[in-house]
Amino acid sequence: MSTYSFENIKRNNNLFRLLKHPQNSNEPHSHNFLELAYLTDGTCTHILNGKSTTLIPGDYVIIDYNSVHCYNCGDSKPFTLIDCIFKPEFIDRSLKNCNSFKNLVSSYQIGIDYSSLSFNPTDYTFHDNNGFIKQLLMLMIYEHDNKKSGYFDIARYSLSQIFIMTLRELSGMNRNRLSELVKYMIDSCKNRYNEKKLLDSLSRELHYAKPYLSTKFKNEFHKNFKDYLLDIRIDNACRLLTNTNKNVSEVAMLVGYNDVSFFIKTFKLKTNITPEQFRKTSQAPISFS
Repeated sequence: MSTYSFENIKRNNNLFRLLKHPQNSNEPHSHNFLELAYLTDGTCTHILNGKSTTLIPGDYVIIDYNSVHCYNCGDSKPFTLIDCIFKPEFIDRSLKNCNSFKNLVSSYQIGIDYSSLSFNPTDYTFHDNNGFIKQLLMLMIYEHDNKKSGYFDIARYSLSQIFIMTLRELSGMNRNRLSELVKYMIDSCKNRYNEKKLLDSLSRELHYAKPYLSTKFKNEFHKNFKDYLLDIRIDNACRLLTNTNKNVSEVAMLVGYNDVSFFIKTFKLKTNITPEQFRKTSQAPISFS
């Protein structure tokens, strides 16, 4: 099995490649980047992590880091793909250390509650029922090829839109199964993550004991309230470190930490680097060509 490296496929220092091309059968392989593959013409069998699916025009798949996949068209003619390969930091610099589709779509830029999805989207074949996903991909190709002013932003916003449109129905189906109480807790985490003792506040507001709220949240949402709030706080800390000049102490306060040392320790446990190291790497120049 081959392992494809983004460093060997990319052009120059860009974090993104997009092309429409004919494709024949190939050997099983994995890669250290994300890929969105959209079938425009022909048919083929796509084998992903051992599961075979027949693709028809309008089908598209999202291939995660280290997933093993290949295409097989048998005796048929070559099929045509729009193939988008990219690193998550193409969407936003703060995703420099992101290495999974789950972390990408859970980030503040896209904002999907991954744990609320009814199945793993990187194990699924989607179909473009109204052709709008193809339109967005063709827009990205046009911007990529013509490189007019603002093409970089149009391309990354289009890709974000594809993911939001693809996943919001899956997210909505499971959200509808949650109680109003847990929905309120989820929304409070997103909107009030900077409150120092959010669960205490919710306990007073909702007139429930903290242990009851924590247990109900875990039973319905399948994630600890503390861990969910931590993910949102660190995600927003990454956003601030990347897109503002606020110092680490200010960032800590803005995401709910009075103790800067504790914030730095927590940040490093979550990302494996310090806030200052993250800022240095996330603000390094990037190019798109």
